[in-house]
Amino acid sequence: MRSFKEERGFTLIEIAIVLGILAVLVAVLVPTLTKYVGEAKIRRAEKDVQMICGSIGQFSSDTGLWPVSSNFGASGGTPAKNDVEVLKGPGNDPTDHATSQWFATANTSDNLDDQLQSNVADYPTTGSRAWQGPYLGKLEKDPWGNAYLVNVEFLKPDQIKNRKSVFVLSAGQNGVIDTPYSTTTGVGIVTPQEDDIICRLK
Repeated sequence: MRSFKEERGFTLIEIAIVLGILAVLVAVLVPTLTKYVGEAKIRRAEKDVQMICGSIGQFSSDTGLWPVSSNFGASGGTPAKNDVEVLKGPGNDPTDHATSQWFATANTSDNLDDQLQSNVADYPTTGSRAWQGPYLGKLEKDPWGNAYLVNVEFLKPDQIKNRKSVFVLSAGQNGVIDTPYSTTTGVGIVTPQEDDIICRLK
């Protein structure tokens, strides 16, 4: 039977070797893990903007309308109540780049949830063109803590035939909106600027 005195601990050299190996592993793994986490956030934001696009498309297919009224029922559905210009998800407002103009014009905003999840805007719920939601499940902030945005102004009846693009946007990792609010394009293509993530509706 071995006595307590016969057992020995690690030597200083052995501890130094183990710490050195751990330091090398950390130096190799941390950049890889950081890159993986960053890519996972981008993939989640891409999935979210596509989901929001699909939800708005289904809303329009069911109702024959676009989510541009903050209180459709009270207005009797009159065009004058098409007062929403930006739809926003939960989270902080991203920083608006000087050339992007998402908030510079004091656009009237409404919550995505109020339009697509709970029908706070009071769209008709009976008839052949009824609101049949919820169209959207629980929507989180984008992976960087900011709100998803949609420039729905250009879906209003008096704007729908113009050539302004409508898209769902995440401002990306830098939290700055770089893609202009008002984008005119002949072929209906919107190119996201910098690290913005978008899904085009129109």
